[in-house]
Parts: sequence; structure tokens; C-alpha cells
Amino acid sequence: ASSCTGTISGNTFTVTSATNTVFSVGQTLTGTGVAAGTVITALVSGGGGTGSTFTVNISQSVSSTTISSTGVSATNANLPPYIVVYMWKRTA
Repeated sequence: ASSCTGTISGNTFTVTSATNTVFSVGQTLTGTGVAAGTVITALVSGGGGTGSTFTVNISQSVSSTTISSTGVSATNANLPPYIVVYMWKRTA
């Protein structure tokens, strides 16, 4: 889960202040005035932290408040099991 100070204007969520926090596509947002079921649908700019902007699925107007997220993130994404293999082929 992530938490920050942010705003939502229309379908744009802006992270105005975040410490050691990164938001990502697929996370559900909650906070004072945030419509139930608000989900991040796309990263518009930035790296997910302070100064980043995202598109959300519900158009709304939320002034500066604490916004938290739940769901998928870069550090706890639900990935299937996998094995990384390094291979080379001799050519001479």
C-alpha cells in the first residue's frame, strides 16, 4: 500500500508529496472525497512518486488530501513462477 498527499481533477490524479512511496497502474485509491472504486488506469508522467500524474477511471474533483492505495504495486505484483536462464552459443 502507498500513501501520499495528492489531488484528483477530472480523470487526473497528481501526487504532490510522497516519501518512499510509488503508485502504479491497477491500484485502487481511497481517501477523503475519493469516489469508491477509483482505480489508476495509466501513468501519464513521472516515476510513480512525487510529481507524477496518472489517469483514473472515475472523473471527480478532490482537493489536496491524503490518498492511499491498495492492490498491485511494483514490489508485490502477483506474478506466475518463472526461472531466468542465461544462454550463449559458441560461433567459432
